[in-house]
Amino acid sequence: MNRRDFIKLSLGSMMFKMQRTGIGQNLRAPDILVIVTGQHNAQALSFLGNPHVSTPHIDQLARTGVVFLHAYCAQPLCTPSWMAMFTGKMPHETGITINKSGHRGSSVMAANLLSRAGYDTAYLGNWYFPISHHEKSIHGFAQLKYTCGNRSDNHLASAFLEVLKTKRKNPFFLVASFVNPHDISWWVKGNHGSQGSYIKPPPANECPPLPDNFLPPLDEPTVLRLIQTFAPKLFSSAEWTPKQWRQYLWGYYRLIETVDKQIGQLLHVLQENGDPENTLIFFTSDHGEGAAGHRWNHAQALYEQVIRVPLIISHPGMDAHINETHLVSTGLDLLPTWCDLASIECADGYLGNSLKPLLNHSAERLNWREFIVSETEFCSDLKSHGIYGRMLRTARYKYIIYSTGANREQLFDLVNDPGESQSLVRHKEFATDLWHHRRLLRQWCRETDDPFYRFLGTS
Repeated sequence: MNRRDFIKLSLGSMMFKMQRTGIGQNLRAPDILVIVTGQHNAQALSFLGNPHVSTPHIDQLARTGVVFLHAYCAQPLCTPSWMAMFTGKMPHETGITINKSGHRGSSVMAANLLSRAGYDTAYLGNWYFPISHHEKSIHGFAQLKYTCGNRSDNHLASAFLEVLKTKRKNPFFLVASFVNPHDISWWVKGNHGSQGSYIKPPPANECPPLPDNFLPPLDEPTVLRLIQTFAPKLFSSAEWTPKQWRQYLWGYYRLIETVDKQIGQLLHVLQENGDPENTLIFFTSDHGEGAAGHRWNHAQALYEQVIRVPLIISHPGMDAHINETHLVSTGLDLLPTWCDLASIECADGYLGNSLKPLLNHSAERLNWREFIVSETEFCSDLKSHGIYGRMLRTARYKYIIYSTGANREQLFDLVNDPGESQSLVRHKEFATDLWHHRRLLRQWCRETDDPFYRFLGTS
């Protein structure tokens, strides 16, 4: 099987061929509003039944949209994830695999595609790209507001209002980038006042309980705890007591509630000053947060709390429902979706799928991908530790492998063990499933020129 046939088979439906159609053929080209939070755990939403956090404004988006329960980031680190989302390329393709400036310049970014097709483009809030915000010819955003510094969340609603009041004839593609709940990283470092004195936690017995999967799984890869020693500022939690973990969860949920209120202000501006009936709203996050699962805080690992992200596509006239079937890659699928919804055909070579066919119940039987892949490269202080990992998720199982250390493989049955408490690598009755996932990852790495292939020789 050649490279193109394999990619078509494994990633499901259509490949997109490049022809610019422009928006002039569509009298009602939609406005597209993309709301992205930082480090937001997929389960930290009240509409999904989490009783420890209240997110009424995000919940409202869910009531008028499609919620994708199996959405995964391309890499659980902000800059690589942002580059993946806005290029439709995996981090190993863009070359941006850690939080560090630098861009090859070979990947066309989403805002450029939409701008060429007649969209007005704008970016509000924290700037996560490894490209200078001055280099508009590369990133494609014509208007930028509050992109310097990272204390901009309170200003995004007013910045959005400025954009909407600007006279224009074209639809907009606008990104609202919120910092939080990313400030939980500062909280871990001891800066409880990063968002004001209210962030000081109450006694532990008044805080959320520890999750069911609080303890690390048996036979956990040794590299994960080693990483904690490499970055003690990020992982001071390694020495935490259960009481401290509970207070951390309290702080994390309060930051989520703060950003939910700010999203509510943004949506109010749209309702009062925009065209909500013709606006498609995307809500997602760059990656998740450990949230005490497996005694892990921060990101970079490949556990569910870290790599699974919220994803909602919302519109007042949409057939609202929860999609529990299809595997979605926010790194690969968002750019083709934006182009499809804007009647722009993308270039051949994108591995992602447009989510447009999934925006109604009748798509449940649509031919879709068999698996998705996420990757990681552990780093701190803008420097790589030279330790890598890959995750391959199928409908039932999740396979993880790291580049070094003992017990470097994990296999979880996410249907029967959603908390990833028991790796099945040593269970003989799952040997066939383990072999199948090893084979899929090997073939993926080979066919997508993923350099992680060199670490698969002994697996």
